[in-house]
Amino acid sequence: MKTSIVDELSNRFEKSYPLYAFLTGQNNPKSKILSGKYLLLRNLEESKWDDVSAKKYHFSRSLPNGGPDQMRPGTKAIWFDREDQNIYFVGYGTISKIEDLTDGSNNAVFDDFGTISFILSLSDKFNLLNKDILPN
Repeated sequence: MKTSIVDELSNRFEKSYPLYAFLTGQNNPKSKILSGKYLLLRNLEESKWDDVSAKKYHFSRSLPNGGPDQMRPGTKAIWFDREDQNIYFVGYGTISKIEDLTDGSNNAVFDDFGTISFILSLSDKFNLLNKDILPN
């Protein structure tokens, strides 16, 4: 018997609680969502951007979600990558500051970053393939 996505998610809640707590600010009075925004940031192994995984996300203000209303201190972000029909969630953090670079691009700096290992497979009608979620 196949389980529903709700069953799959609820079965993994305990392991995914660190990410849930991060997103909702539960159990941490200092974790208020300052901007009211959440972003998914692509974590590419190789790209033209000078990202430093878990530390800095290099971006341009001209890109979608790159504007100051999105990329700003207090915005919570989940880092991911994608291959074929799988989405790999690799970490999460809150933007602590934005650095303006001399070439006109910017870095979103993360002082708090939690590592997760979570795979979402889209190939089998939204099948959730959970690896252990390991908060820092």
